Amino acid sequence: MECYSLMFPEPVSSELQQLQTPEVVAGGFRALKDQGVMNELQWVVFCTSHLTGGIANGGVWDGLLGNQPQLVADCVPLLKLLGLESAADRFGQLFGPVFELQDRVRQELKMGETVNMEQYWEDLQAAEELLIEDDVEVLEEDFLGEFGSSEPTLKSKVEDAAVSYLISNSR
Repeated sequence: MECYSLMFPEPVSSELQQLQTPEVVAGGFRALKDQGVMNELQWVVFCTSHLTGGIANGGVWDGLLGNQPQLVADCVPLLKLLGLESAADRFGQLFGPVFELQDRVRQELKMGETVNMEQYWEDLQAAEELLIEDDVEVLEEDFLGEFGSSEPTLKSKVEDAAVSYLISNSR
């Protein structure tokens, strides 16, 4: 948490979490990385902490989709960057309908079209309804693990991979 606080003091963190421009909503926080607003290490810290914290504190439905839907676009690229290909594939399959919507909006933005954000939120809700509930539950179980188990969880694997990435790339 200390690293996060140093990179994102409270006013900045709150502002980033609430950022819902069409570019961020459809492209995730990597849109900010691409615009030079945050660097790659900041993107890794921000997305890892919000992905793991969101799912750990509210699951996929409330913690991720309910509080940070713009973060969904960052899941697969983040997990791939961290070398967690299998987890990236699982997230990609699980969130397929959401990714399709985000891809469509990104294409509209590339063509210079204006995005109707009210319609986007309605379309996002419809896409979320297409997620397979059993797959969501299995991901949440794998992410959090069984209480009292010493087996590594998906959450711990993501956190460990992020720390390793930061250490090897912060020089």
